[in-house]
Amino acid sequence: MRKKIPTRTKTRTTRNTSRNELRANIKLPNINLVSVTKVVDRHNKLLGDALDFPLLWMMLTLMAFGILMVYSATVVGVSQAAGNPYYFLKNYSLYAGLALLVGSLAFRIPMELWERWTKYIFLISLILVAFLLVFGREINGARRWLNLGFFNLQPAETLKFAVILYLSSYLMRHEDELTDWKKLWWIAIPIGGGMGLIMLSQDLGSFVILGVLTFFILFLAGIPKMLIAIIVLGGVAGIFAIIFFTPWRWDRLMAFMNPTQDMLGTNYQLGHALGSLFLGSWTGQGLGNGWERYYLSEIHTDYILSLIAEEWGALGVIALILAFAWLIWRIFSIAQQAYVNKAYYSSYCAKGIALWFAFQSFIHIGVNIGQLPTKGLTLPFISYGGSSLMMSVIAIIMVLRIDYENRQHARGY
Repeated sequence: MRKKIPTRTKTRTTRNTSRNELRANIKLPNINLVSVTKVVDRHNKLLGDALDFPLLWMMLTLMAFGILMVYSATVVGVSQAAGNPYYFLKNYSLYAGLALLVGSLAFRIPMELWERWTKYIFLISLILVAFLLVFGREINGARRWLNLGFFNLQPAETLKFAVILYLSSYLMRHEDELTDWKKLWWIAIPIGGGMGLIMLSQDLGSFVILGVLTFFILFLAGIPKMLIAIIVLGGVAGIFAIIFFTPWRWDRLMAFMNPTQDMLGTNYQLGHALGSLFLGSWTGQGLGNGWERYYLSEIHTDYILSLIAEEWGALGVIALILAFAWLIWRIFSIAQQAYVNKAYYSSYCAKGIALWFAFQSFIHIGVNIGQLPTKGLTLPFISYGGSSLMMSVIAIIMVLRIDYENRQHARGY
């Protein structure tokens, strides 16, 4: 007679019960489900990398492309004046290395310390801008650089970063007071003073960037609609008055309105910038084959997009615009995550940095394709300029730090 095989149902039930009890006794970290969702939406696993490597690689890619284009722009023509075809390539590569070194140190600074140091950073930036009026190096009628011997510092770049920090600190502490107009003087007086100093140094481009940046950060913070209207109308009227009462700025505006006139005078730069778009067509002339670099002054700074359009074509310009669009979207998503985590200072800083890159790249591209009046502004990470590159790298490193702290919060630390 065959033996009856005993059933394992009871054993399995006991094992399942033990597992359920074990799971119930495990204490998981208190994780904000919204935070997890946001992190996963950005393709970052909760327990994955400690850094947002896609954002880091995008910054490094733009820097490498900038070095390449600065070399292409200056290997002939501009570098002949310096007597060394590799002069600008060497300098910009050194700036990039120094910026990454400073950035690696800045990443170790917690956002709490940045918030504590904000008032000192802002004050030092104002002092540096004030020094421009006395000790500034004058080029083409404008005082925008301080000669430090080994480095020409452009204080307007440090002030842009400092204004973002100052506004973020103020809004973190006084967000509920934005409807009280009297309290907003603590924003208007110091930032307005900085903008006034920038205007006295004849830097209208940075003046506009600071004004637009301040307005949109306050707009995102929820200032009253009446105040929005006053700021917009006052800002437009102020910029128009500055242009109207400065003859050479007025000539530039009139030349922009009539781009086919005075092609050898006021519209010389615009004409050659548009010529580079025509020569580049869709696919470009090829790296190092641009002709406009022989004619466009400041092609390695204010007009570097024109060279990109000529050598890489419209497709190359579109790819670059998409890269900046992705960069800005990524920063905004990190800012939103910080806001969900109630890290309001970090959130406003990231939003300000995203707006900074968005407006400055928008103006640079608009000028180079003839859709905005001629104005000298660098393209972040691409144009030649040590101060611009240094502050742009520090800004992205700060965003990486914010993202790192977001991840720490999501893990329950």
